[in-house]
Amino acid sequence: MDKSFSIAAITQRIFPAKMDRRLELVRHIPQPDDTALTPATISDWGTVAQIICKQAPALIAQGRYQTLESRLRRLPEGIVKENPWLMYWRAMCCLPFDPSQARPQFEQVFVLFKAKQDAAGIYSAWSGVVDSILAERKEYTLLGNWIKVLDALMTSYPMFGSAEIEARVTASMMGALVFHQPHHPGITSWEARAQRLLQNGVDINQRIALGNHLLSYHLWRGHFDKAAQVAGIIKLEAGKASSLAQIGWRTSEAMLGWFTHSAEACLKNVTEGLEKTQVAGDQSADFHLHAQGAHGALLRGDVTAARGYLCAMSAMLDSTHRLDVALHCFLLAWDGLCRNDFQSVVEHAQTALRLATEGGMPVLEALSHLMLAQGLFEYSRRREALDHLACTRDIGVAMKSSYLDFQCLLLDAQFSFMQQREERGLRTLRKALALGQRQGYRSVPGWRVCMMAMLCKKALENGIEVEYIRDLIRSHNLQPPCPPLECESWPWAVRIYTLGRFSVVKEGKSLHTSGGKAHGKPLALLKALIAFGGREVGEPQLIDALWPDAEGDAGRQVLRITLHRLRNMLGNDRTVQLKDGRVTLDASYCWVDIWAFERLISQAETANPASSTEKAHSLYQGHFLSKDIEYPWALSMRERLHSKFLRHLETLGRRWESAGEWEKAIDCYRKGLEVDALAEAFYQRLMACYQQQGRRAEAMAVYQRCRAALSTLVGVTPSPNVEATRRALINSS
Repeated sequence: MDKSFSIAAITQRIFPAKMDRRLELVRHIPQPDDTALTPATISDWGTVAQIICKQAPALIAQGRYQTLESRLRRLPEGIVKENPWLMYWRAMCCLPFDPSQARPQFEQVFVLFKAKQDAAGIYSAWSGVVDSILAERKEYTLLGNWIKVLDALMTSYPMFGSAEIEARVTASMMGALVFHQPHHPGITSWEARAQRLLQNGVDINQRIALGNHLLSYHLWRGHFDKAAQVAGIIKLEAGKASSLAQIGWRTSEAMLGWFTHSAEACLKNVTEGLEKTQVAGDQSADFHLHAQGAHGALLRGDVTAARGYLCAMSAMLDSTHRLDVALHCFLLAWDGLCRNDFQSVVEHAQTALRLATEGGMPVLEALSHLMLAQGLFEYSRRREALDHLACTRDIGVAMKSSYLDFQCLLLDAQFSFMQQREERGLRTLRKALALGQRQGYRSVPGWRVCMMAMLCKKALENGIEVEYIRDLIRSHNLQPPCPPLECESWPWAVRIYTLGRFSVVKEGKSLHTSGGKAHGKPLALLKALIAFGGREVGEPQLIDALWPDAEGDAGRQVLRITLHRLRNMLGNDRTVQLKDGRVTLDASYCWVDIWAFERLISQAETANPASSTEKAHSLYQGHFLSKDIEYPWALSMRERLHSKFLRHLETLGRRWESAGEWEKAIDCYRKGLEVDALAEAFYQRLMACYQQQGRRAEAMAVYQRCRAALSTLVGVTPSPNVEATRRALINSS
């Protein structure tokens, strides 16, 4: 220590000028000489120590850790060691920046306070130890003993001494229970105490500490409404907290964002939190802010952004922080899952699970089990995958988490669908989504956009929680790798109907499509674009169809003006794109009935014919743009779809005949005749089906109907094939 240091000078500098009478006394203390402090001076150092202890809580509340630490450092070591409170405040200065160094100091102070039976000191030191363990993120298993210690302390010292100390102890206990013993039988009573203190006007920094742990508790239990209430209380005064507390709260808000809103809400808070750390010059929270950023990016399937956050985490990672490494490995496994790198998933998830288990963090352990289950299932190690799924379910039951139950149910449904166990998958999905809708669940850590989109599609196709699913799709902008054109109920930005009618539905509301100057040309452009296939249609083809007299730049200009009007009408610039002179209707945002029809026909000819056929038949309400006979360019698409539908019906009908499913075959042929009353092949096959069932009269009635239709509409008689079938009927009788 600098022996030329002046007590009067330092008190003048570090304490307010208008302090109480004790400062006046300190200003008149003789300055120490160069050799030793006199007994009188040591006595006066004790007065300075008392003043420092008095001012310490305010300095900590303001986040002025370095200021307080500087004042404590100027005190003689003998004075500090004689006063446990000075030792306590020295440990507090160390806590945010080096919790590993702070913990043994708090433990020493705890012993000293116990010897003095100082309840306020005992509880403060206990809280310091627990907060150090939580901040170290190495061994949460150490928390188990300190949780037991507090139970004993509260029997011996039922009074905390002040609301501030009670709040600090409560926040620390909530952190210990949430992250290490979420199944503890007393956690609900501590949650109630924390909730009361949160609204009781204690220091805003302490309320943020309470709020951080309460938020985690409610989110992981699945009580999003309660989490939102906590956030609402804190948000009102968060700006008054120290910069360190504000940054911590941003991390919690980012977590709340991806839990309850969307990836964008999460990433917004991450960005603002990182900006605050730059201004404050304190990067101690950067690792967990980047972790929340990785969560947000992976939720929306943005692996590029996720890799950026993960690389930043890797650069900051301290390998001795076991639970930070576990979190990083979990996020790396999730990143691998999004990239279909299942070897990476298994390797990183196994490491995350081992470290989370050894470190004593059940929630991260449960998430790692879920991640490992997905990787193993993709490797066809299904028995092991289901075992890990069961482990997560057990942890969720122990901590009474409906949110973990929701995740398990979703993954169970996914596994069932991947095994072609449709009925079981739908039953489990229905249970999961009923829970999700009731609790307002909007995302789960470890999901894949493609798999969630698949589950959402299954739900919509089967009428499961339709509005909840549509809202989920919109909030996360879920898009499967291949647009689900066969799913009409998907929340498309625009739906267009052209078979037997022309109708445009924008965000659930029909647009006026009867023509007129307002929409005439834009609608004609839309029809022509669809008639030419809807994808990469050349500008010259559209100009020739709609403005045959326009030449060169004039044609291109009128096309682009009309294209702009069409986009405005549809209300979404992304639905119609122009690139390299080619126009495309984007299937990610725009659904067209003929696209869905053709995909369903294709599916019906390969797998699941019954469901796909029924949907295809319901879509074919009539000929393509049947009322627009003045457009010659619509004729080719009209004939192509008409022929495809008839061929499909005949093929399907013969398939049912081969299987002996006569009624189903009859339904196909009847549908064909509704579409084309002159299709003799359908009359002939319908007669044959009735003959197989012994329904001769109905078969002859079909012949008479055929004869009348041909005679009336085109003036011809039935073909030799139809006549041969009629003669076979007569002979069989």
